Amino acid sequence: MLIYLLLADRDIEIVADRGINGKVGTEGWERICAVLEKEFRAGLFEYGVIKGIQEVSQVLDVPVGTVKSRVSRGRSLMRAALQTYAREKGIIRS
Repeated sequence: MLIYLLLADRDIEIVADRGINGKVGTEGWERICAVLEKEFRAGLFEYGVIKGIQEVSQVLDVPVGTVKSRVSRGRSLMRAALQTYAREKGIIRS
């Protein structure tokens, strides 16, 4: 699952695989996005992320720690992929 924060557009998009999407459904994702948007619009970004993680935890019926762990792993994988891409394109040096 990926959560995109489109700051310039003031929008949030969530992408999930079919298995997770089938369990959560469109209404579930819309509810989670509404929670995130409410907090972000109030300038409470950290709190919004925490609330989003709690909502995902409840919807998927998994511990909050599991969601945090997966978010951390996803960030690490994304960081590594972006660094590799940037090196290949000559944007950054090794």
